[in-house]
Amino acid sequence: MSKILKSFVFLLTVSGLLSCATTQKNESVAFFDRKVDLTPYFTGFPFSGFLVSLDADKVFYFHDDGKKILKVLDLEKAKQGLFESGTALSNLDFDKRTYWKPSFNKSDNSLYWIGDEDNTEVTNIYRMNLATKKIEVITKVSYIYGYQYNKDKTKIAYIARVSDGVNAKSEIQIVDLKTLKVKTIAKDGGKLRYYWGDPTWSEDER
Repeated sequence: MSKILKSFVFLLTVSGLLSCATTQKNESVAFFDRKVDLTPYFTGFPFSGFLVSLDADKVFYFHDDGKKILKVLDLEKAKQGLFESGTALSNLDFDKRTYWKPSFNKSDNSLYWIGDEDNTEVTNIYRMNLATKKIEVITKVSYIYGYQYNKDKTKIAYIARVSDGVNAKSEIQIVDLKTLKVKTIAKDGGKLRYYWGDPTWSEDER
């Protein structure tokens, strides 16, 4: 098992144990030749929503300290459990927003996710550049069911609900991440309906 993979498994193991913890005391976990004391974390562990990105060599997560703050931490520090030392990416309270399916895009140094700004679940694709910390919404639809990057991560294909109600319609659209121009490539029709799932790109991107 590679060193990176060992670290990844260790982080997920510790995170899983902590998320299940309640009132136990004097607990520790051993991983190969390392021993981590989990006792301080069993009462009110304030961290959640971990995204480990080997491309960024970082961990993205939430720190709930009165507000649910999105933070980032170098992977090496995360392996030591130093989540308190993470850097806040925004002062927004993500308890008041929808946030799911996050991913890091190395091509533009940005964190992407499906979300909204007021928990109304009118969801779109958002991104935050890690250098500028600027958040922008890159789609304008009623709901996003799923998304997928192309091979070089310069475009995103996504399944979008474009109308609501009993006869709600969906489309597969593509957004260029540099120009933000959107192209519709398929629409609901006949018995064919697009719902939950992530589009799959062909090699020639057609």
